Amino acid sequence: MPPKSPVATGLLGGRNVVGPNGDPMRITCTIGLALLIQFSISVWAIASDSNLSSWQGEWSWDGGADQTGNQWGGSLSIEDCDPIGCAYRLMTGSSRSVCQSEGHFRFSSPTRAIHELDGKDFQDKKSACVVIFQRRDAGLLVIDSEGEGCGYFCGSSGSFGGDFRLWSSVPIYNPSFDCRKAKQPIEKTVCTHKVLADLDRQLSATYSELQAILAPDTKQLRAEQQQWLKKRNQTCGTADITSCLEAAYRQRTVELKKAITDACGLSGNAERCKGVRTQ
Repeated sequence: MPPKSPVATGLLGGRNVVGPNGDPMRITCTIGLALLIQFSISVWAIASDSNLSSWQGEWSWDGGADQTGNQWGGSLSIEDCDPIGCAYRLMTGSSRSVCQSEGHFRFSSPTRAIHELDGKDFQDKKSACVVIFQRRDAGLLVIDSEGEGCGYFCGSSGSFGGDFRLWSSVPIYNPSFDCRKAKQPIEKTVCTHKVLADLDRQLSATYSELQAILAPDTKQLRAEQQQWLKKRNQTCGTADITSCLEAAYRQRTVELKKAITDACGLSGNAERCKGVRTQ
């Protein structure tokens, strides 16, 4: 029968086995157990931090204008969170360059998550891009990125970024529609910007006024308005939403006011145009 190896009591109540050459053999077990405990605590913290529900929702960033007048901003949607991570859709940047990404990020701590993307650098060589999601407080989520591969998703700006606020914590300025039902980034932008909300109410009032003058023959007007909405959504569907929407609303309101002036110039509409201010 071979001789028994000497043993000694080790960390965590374990046994430190000594090998044939007198070398300790306890390290692998001790480190493995410690890593398992650390991982379990980390997962527990993420799942119990009220965290999963606090990450989920619609987020927005209004970065304002830079020195050249270029508007910055973005939108972020987070859903389907579990202790490992969440699904997301992100758009951030400016009118010059828009970064877009979607997928599933993973938690590295209760307040931090990352998504590793396979991108390309500016020489078209495969390169990594890591999008970083950092919670600063209950209503603030800071986006950052690192890696030359981010240019593949961002164009000339080369990186993701922005200080995103939870949409439910952003002031609502009551445009002509119900912001509680807003789902698209354009609708949410109108709801959270005072100038745009004012312009939306003004356009809606002008449109209703023209409808009343033209009634019941409003089929063409309704078709034109739907076409304008479609064009607005296509043209302003970038990170530079604010300035684009402001220009679109002002132009459409001018068009509707001109249509009112033209309609009131017809003798058949004289009664309906009483009290209407024309250009």
